[in-house]
Amino acid sequence: MSELHSTEPQSAELQESVETLDAPLARHGDDRSDWEVPPPPPPNRFAGWRNLFIGLGIGFAIAFVGARANSPANKADSPATPQTAAAAQTVTTATVEAASVDRTLDVTGTVYANDLLPILPKAPGLQIVEVLVDEGDYVEAGQVLAVLDDSVLQTQIDRAQSQVTSATAGVAQAEAGVEQARSTRQELEAAIAQAEAGILQAQAERTAAQAGVEQARAAVQQAEAGVEQAKAGVEQARAGVEQAQANVERAEAGLEQAQREFDRYRNLANSGAISQQELDFRQTDVLTAREDVRVARANLAAAYTAVSNAEAQVTNAEAGVANAEAGVTNARSQVDNATSREDNARANLDSARAKLNSQDANIRASQANVDSARAGVQGERASVAQIETQLEQTLVRAPQSGIVATRMARVGDVTSNSGKLFEIIRDAQLELRAQVPETQLPQVQPGDAVRISSDADPGIRSRGTVREIAPTIDPQTRIATVKIDLPDDEALRPGMFLKATITTNSVSGLTIPAAAVLPQPDGGAIVYKLGADNVAIAQTVEVGEVTGQADGDLTNAKVEVKSGLELGDRIVLKGAGYVKEGDRVNVSNK
Repeated sequence: MSELHSTEPQSAELQESVETLDAPLARHGDDRSDWEVPPPPPPNRFAGWRNLFIGLGIGFAIAFVGARANSPANKADSPATPQTAAAAQTVTTATVEAASVDRTLDVTGTVYANDLLPILPKAPGLQIVEVLVDEGDYVEAGQVLAVLDDSVLQTQIDRAQSQVTSATAGVAQAEAGVEQARSTRQELEAAIAQAEAGILQAQAERTAAQAGVEQARAAVQQAEAGVEQAKAGVEQARAGVEQAQANVERAEAGLEQAQREFDRYRNLANSGAISQQELDFRQTDVLTAREDVRVARANLAAAYTAVSNAEAQVTNAEAGVANAEAGVTNARSQVDNATSREDNARANLDSARAKLNSQDANIRASQANVDSARAGVQGERASVAQIETQLEQTLVRAPQSGIVATRMARVGDVTSNSGKLFEIIRDAQLELRAQVPETQLPQVQPGDAVRISSDADPGIRSRGTVREIAPTIDPQTRIATVKIDLPDDEALRPGMFLKATITTNSVSGLTIPAAAVLPQPDGGAIVYKLGADNVAIAQTVEVGEVTGQADGDLTNAKVEVKSGLELGDRIVLKGAGYVKEGDRVNVSNK
């Protein structure tokens, strides 16, 4: 300090001091060839305030030159003047304070993508016809990055859709065949019902004819007895006339009742309320009633005839026998006819049932055709869906949001299974992989705050966080990798070489304004402490961490004092560069 404040000209010494202060800057010049694979920096507890001293030292040197230019020694050629007492220098002061001081670790590293996603084509063997993004573009999840040639797939899907249409038409045709077969079956069921009704009608007619045979036989017997009973027969015949007349009236009443029931059931059948079989039953009742009327009327006529025959009992008795025998023959003929009609009806029933069974087989075959056609439609639709999936795969999409780091895709290239088209930095998340020596690794913990800077780009000032510490250490270099999450900053790029200051812990210490510290050529530092009567005392101090600097701005920064000062000491702040040992100063903190 005696040399710095000598009254003799010391231009060479001043130049040496400035060169000494500039030496750290020269070591951080533009030559950064060794930054590509940087070795880990040696532990340096003074890295923070060294840069502070570089900036402050140049300013103090310039101020020192100005002060010396106006010193009495530089005015040796001037006329001699009487010695006068120098005026006291006006300064501002600061007080040594207790504060929390962060302990930091300076490291370097390279920027990498946190998660680099390779984008491979899902449809190999297709030509790239359009590339929609470039390196550095931000893309959203699902965004189309490139378009592949889909002309062949478009032809295939047109053909497949045509086959779906054709197969669908085949289903409709097969279903129409099933409906037609079912309609025919209904017709056969109606024919069966009609045949069954015919059988019942023939059976009724046969029963009636058999009754006629018995009646004719009785007539023969009656005729034979009539010869003997002619006279009695007259009375009996007259009584028979009355009885026959009553039978006719009763039969006609029954016929009217049967006809009314038949008309009512026919209306119900026309509206679909009853079956044809029930209507046929009612029709049979009408026919039976009509037969009863006919028989009753015949009996009435026979009664009249009996009266006549009785009156002509002898002459007509033999004729009556002949007529009765003819009636037997006629009745038997009616029985035969009714039996023949019943046989025909049964044959029709058997034929209708056989046709019904055959039609059921046709329905099953038609339904099988429908099922087969529907299966064909499903198969063709599956083909369409598969081709549509392949068409979608001709659009290369981003699986996650992020930044396109690498674009390998070029228009005209043909895709392959293993050929990457793009690489995306997922969520645009970058990390700094810092190299930390084994001896300093215990100081670092996940979650530690980190300040990021760059010598290549002074504008890069970011904050990060320690995310992960490598579980292994390189046995050759004894260095471990610490991964630091970086913020979303457009200035950051993978491959950058950055510096990182990791805050490892906080301790309680003494701090003073950084502007009060005066760097010395030997690498040390002093401050001017004020003693009694505001006399300046040059005090050597050991400094530690620099705190309170914002993005490299040291205006309001403070520096830790490890030794040389005590809590509450007053030190010179503004004007310290113009003060020397033993000066009495004026204090003005306005």
